[in-house]
Amino acid sequence: MRSIQDVDAPLLSRWFLVLVAVPLLTACGGAAATQTLAAQYMAIAVAGNQHLDHDHDALAGQDRGQLRAAAADLTHAAATESRFDRELLALDLPPAIRVVANALVTANEARIALDTEAAQAATVDALHRLLARLPDADAAVEKHVRTIRMQLGLPPPDTS
Repeated sequence: MRSIQDVDAPLLSRWFLVLVAVPLLTACGGAAATQTLAAQYMAIAVAGNQHLDHDHDALAGQDRGQLRAAAADLTHAAATESRFDRELLALDLPPAIRVVANALVTANEARIALDTEAAQAATVDALHRLLARLPDADAAVEKHVRTIRMQLGLPPPDTS
């Protein structure tokens, strides 16, 4: 059995921040600040999700076999994801949430790279092979989204 000394110190300190520091700050009068931050987060998340839903619906529907239209959808999705990252990192986040936000941005950068690669696909078959990898990229982002929402006292997302 592993002891506490065997656990990676940076990992342990991050989880301490997530599980102890944020709830403690909220309980000690930071509730108003947390609510404001939650509202700011939701404003950028809702706007981004509306754009992404539109792009992904088009990719799954009318643009599925249309290389040019799919490329436009993917390029727009990548731009939306980049804008979300910039706006998220511009928020005045407490350290515990900043750690998760940075991890979210890193995961989102991988998703953006996949969107960009798929947008440049030369054939519909190549496009579909790349699109088949999107659920894994989405799951990596959504894991961090759920954590940030929990840290902000928000309910988990319905879908992303």
